[in-house]
Amino acid sequence: LERSALVVTPNGKYRLYISYVDPVGNRWRIDMMEADSPEHFDVSLRKRILTADSLQVEGVKDPYFLIFNGVHYMFFSYAPKLQSVSLEQVAQLHTTGDIFNTGKVKSVTGLATSQDGVSFRWLRDVPLLGTGWDSHTARVTCVLPTSSGFVVFYDGASDGARNYEEFTGIATSPDLVHYERISLERPVLVSPFGTGSLRYTHAISVGNDFYFYYECSRPDGSHELRLNIVKKEHLEALSVDN
Repeated sequence: LERSALVVTPNGKYRLYISYVDPVGNRWRIDMMEADSPEHFDVSLRKRILTADSLQVEGVKDPYFLIFNGVHYMFFSYAPKLQSVSLEQVAQLHTTGDIFNTGKVKSVTGLATSQDGVSFRWLRDVPLLGTGWDSHTARVTCVLPTSSGFVVFYDGASDGARNYEEFTGIATSPDLVHYERISLERPVLVSPFGTGSLRYTHAISVGNDFYFYYECSRPDGSHELRLNIVKKEHLEALSVDN
């Protein structure tokens, strides 16, 4: 069980979208629980949202949600279908319980939309993979609307060896169709400690500020959760300038 997304719907319902390894087949999938309040979530009543089989990929995980103009946008990480590999070899990779940690598949971001938050249609990939530090992994972790479009934060890595130790990149988008990467040569956000990993950046709007929560590496190599508070005007300037 890894990154999940807690969503409050327009009608006040609480939804928790969870990504976990399905015991049947060892492939990552995304399900959803719904309740009037978080303490009433019942995992036995979860609903299927996206699976590896439904999308014809090797795994799907790490949902991030944006409800914008009445539409539910779900960004998710997925492992593309392995090519030129035997079914036996694919099955062997899935015995690890985490296809993303084998180094044999890239971790890219897909975008799906829904009117009700239950039935999703996969629209397109989010084209953030680069050719250097983010050539293996480009996982969207946060999307912030601004007056001129969106600011997109994503986790990047150059190879599978940095799985669990990614850095943070930034891109802008006018419409969630076209994207311009700002972090072309190097990541924008890194930890000064340990492996330098800084990942899963997530922002919450509080008044005139954004509260940025993120996971970062410590001097001893372990990770911890930290918070930075950023004025919204700084994000607006970023979007306008790029």
